[in-house]
Parts: sequence; structure tokens; C-alpha cells
Amino acid sequence: MTSAASTLAVLPLSEAQRSLWFLYQMNSDHHAAHNIGFCVRLRGALSPAVVDAALQTLVARHPILRSEEHTSELQSPCNLVCRL
Repeated sequence: MTSAASTLAVLPLSEAQRSLWFLYQMNSDHHAAHNIGFCVRLRGALSPAVVDAALQTLVARHPILRSEEHTSELQSPCNLVCRL
């Protein structure tokens, strides 16, 4: 779990997230059923530094990519958005 010092915001789940959370509670064996995998073929030179910078920019731009779902017996499920 994320520490309080690294948490930027606590947000409620969206309706879609709440629906998936509920389905997962009913059948936790299929929690990866909504993942969509794909493959990309790249040609030419690939710079690890450029890929890292692109991913860091993406994560900075989209808070959902640095959030985690949190469930407690005392509150409804929520998203904890982490600081960069």
C-alpha cells in the first residue's frame, strides 16, 4: 500500500471502476480478464533513455497511471493517486 506521504489525492472510483471492483469481489479468479495485451514490432535503433523519458511524460500527464485501488472495511473503495 502507498504511504500517506506519497499520496497526492484520494478519489472515488468511477462507475466503470466500481463495476469491475464489484465483479472482482464476486469472482477474484478472473481479475485479469479485462486486460488487453498487444504486441508492437519496432524497427531501427531504440534508445532506452528516450523510451524512459516518454513513459515518464505519460505517467506525469495521466494520474490514473500512478494510482492504485484501495479498499478498507471502513470506507468505500477509492483510488489513491501517488505523487511523482
